[in-house]
Amino acid sequence: MSKYSENLKQVIDEWNKDPITDERIFSKFRAINISVMTASEAFHVIGITLDFLVSHSDQSTRTELLQTMIDLAKKSDTTEIPIDIAGKIDLLQSAIIDSDNYTKDKLGEFLRHYRILN
Repeated sequence: MSKYSENLKQVIDEWNKDPITDERIFSKFRAINISVMTASEAFHVIGITLDFLVSHSDQSTRTELLQTMIDLAKKSDTTEIPIDIAGKIDLLQSAIIDSDNYTKDKLGEFLRHYRILN
């Protein structure tokens, strides 16, 4: 497991504690971890983040992971869709289908970044 995966798993575990001890934990994770990545590193961990997203059923966790994917996509500085994402767009959409409008809007933002959605 990569350092990114370990850190992300730890953040998700903290987020899913009841009660949440730090409501800004995902924001802090993104600020600390994504800011130090190269564009290439960000490009390559988007798929890891998607795997975490589809493995969690909690809507707030999925929303935070989707925002993480958006931030990684922006950091990657390309609209080329990573191979490990391209084959999982349907899976991503089905994971978000029953979410609230805010999360659906975030999905749209992610898909528009890659020009999958107008």
